[in-house]
Amino acid sequence: LAGKSCWVTGAGAGIGRALVRELNVEGATVVAIDRDEAALADLVKEGGLLGFKVRTWRADVGSGDDYLKELGAAAAVNGPPAVLVNCAGIARLGGFKELGWKAFQETLPINLNGTIMGSLFALALMERKGEGIIINIGSIAGLVPTGFMVSYSTSKYAVVGFTRALQAELDMRHSPVRTLLVCPGFIDTRLMDQAGYKIPG
Repeated sequence: LAGKSCWVTGAGAGIGRALVRELNVEGATVVAIDRDEAALADLVKEGGLLGFKVRTWRADVGSGDDYLKELGAAAAVNGPPAVLVNCAGIARLGGFKELGWKAFQETLPINLNGTIMGSLFALALMERKGEGIIINIGSIAGLVPTGFMVSYSTSKYAVVGFTRALQAELDMRHSPVRTLLVCPGFIDTRLMDQAGYKIPG
């Protein structure tokens, strides 16, 4: 990864933030993307204290066409990514009946649509260059049905299916780009900290 441009979405907190640190250790040029400007500023401050550099870009992965425009603007400034990590995600904890459709309206645009749009954007640039890796962060909740976070589990099942289907297509087209799917277990990050809600059982 030394010298390669690695973009990370959801870089302001959790797994995304940890990836920014680790990619810097590997010598990558990191572009940290998040919708939380304060978190990005704090990441830059942390880099100054710990001795790593990071470029930041404010974008909301759930904003549809506006997100694609922001990615284009980021590429114009930073150059195209060699690696894109689609890490941005949110969860809504609670019963399906209680949370209702609103939980899906909030979760799917970020967890699924953001991953799809980021992959679509990166793929065109990577194939033009002749190489690239798209890394999609799924979840164990996308492999094992998870109650009391039904919208999250649904979105991550979709990310798993999307990534596997995309890789099958890339293989059939002999594309130089490949995908990687990562499905972590539950990690103590801000994503799981929602007003002290505890999953029953």
